[in-house]
Amino acid sequence: SLVDLMYKYSSTERYRDVNKWTRNAGFCMHSDWVLGYFVNYYNVSTHVAEPYYKNVPHARLESYKGSEIYRKPTGFCRNDPTCEKDTEICHRATPEWMEMETKRWKLMAPDKFK
Repeated sequence: SLVDLMYKYSSTERYRDVNKWTRNAGFCMHSDWVLGYFVNYYNVSTHVAEPYYKNVPHARLESYKGSEIYRKPTGFCRNDPTCEKDTEICHRATPEWMEMETKRWKLMAPDKFK
């Protein structure tokens, strides 16, 4: 599966220990970038139907719930430059926002955080 491939790649010895990373060997990507990389470049999906990407051969991942950032921000991408509470995706999530959101969710669903 795609998840197996991603796990195998990111868990190889050269990527496993962050303390051993060098300028030329490390594994640090936004989760949406790494998913896009594997889907697009390992050709595990068909080309998107969106005409905007017709000349981009590796465009194989549809947008999430109509969210686009590359042309005019739509969907969840409209939250830039700030993140709102409960947003599913936010490109500008700061450490402070992530901490605040985590605390808020822990209060709402403490049984999920044990």
